[in-house]
Parts: sequence; C-alpha cells; structure tokens
Amino acid sequence: MDINEAMEKLFNEKILNIEEIEEIRSGKLKTILFAKYNTEFSLKEISGFLRNRIEFIEISTNLFVIKNKLKNILQDIEKQNYKCFLENRYLVLLKDDDLEAIDKKINKKTYEEILRYGLDNFYVKEEWVKELDLRESEFYDRDEVIQDLYAKGIRIK
Repeated sequence: MDINEAMEKLFNEKILNIEEIEEIRSGKLKTILFAKYNTEFSLKEISGFLRNRIEFIEISTNLFVIKNKLKNILQDIEKQNYKCFLENRYLVLLKDDDLEAIDKKINKKTYEEILRYGLDNFYVKEEWVKELDLRESEFYDRDEVIQDLYAKGIRIK
C-alpha cells in the first residue's frame, strides 16, 4: 500500500474527516496510518501528500490546516495580526516569509470563484488567472481558462 492509497482510505472511511478537522500534523497522521494499516510512512511522504492536496495549507513544518477553515478564521483579522494569532492558535513560530506564503495561498482563487466573480462583474483580474490552481478544475492550462471566460462574455483586465 502506498501513501496515496492509504490516505484515500483514511478520507473515504472518514477517519480523517475534512469537514470536522481544522488542522493536522504529519506526525499524528503517521501514528494513525501505522495503527490503522500497520504500515509505516515517513513524515516526508505524508507531508508531500498533504502539500499536493488543494484543501490543505502547510503553515509550519509538518502542520497543515484546512484552507477554507483558515480563510474563514482569518477573514476578520487584520493582516498585520496574522502572525500573533496563528502562533497562539497553533503553537508554532512563523517567519515573515511563512506569512506571505500563507496569505498568497488562502487568497488564491479557484476557477469557480473567478467565474462567479466574472459573471457578476463581467471581468476578472489577470493576476487571478495567472495564479489559478488548475488541479481541482476541468482545465489543463490557463489558455483554456481564458478562452472559456471570453466565451462567457467575461473580460480579463
């Protein structure tokens, strides 16, 4: 059993239920995987898997938070207070580079968000399309996205 198969089983069996958790540490997942499947995975394998999932953001080494929940938590907090808030909530030390990366990741738009905004306003920002994460969409590249938006009457500024 490889890491992808083991993690998918955890998700499917709701042992790791994304709707219920806010954060997870790779070390805890390592323990859960060993206890459940009697298979040992390295922290590097586990963290690598989580980094490739769009719903997780690594805010500190081996500490992953659900993107949507983090976005909701931080929406009422001023950007200059992120560091103090996150350090206290998750008991981690963050560098300024970490905060910039977190801010970029939580503010990165999905295709659905861009489309919704475009349909409401008849345009989208070019930077949103450039930063678009295509992993959870039906598109293979940004040119396809641009063509689709134009076909729907949405301009790119």
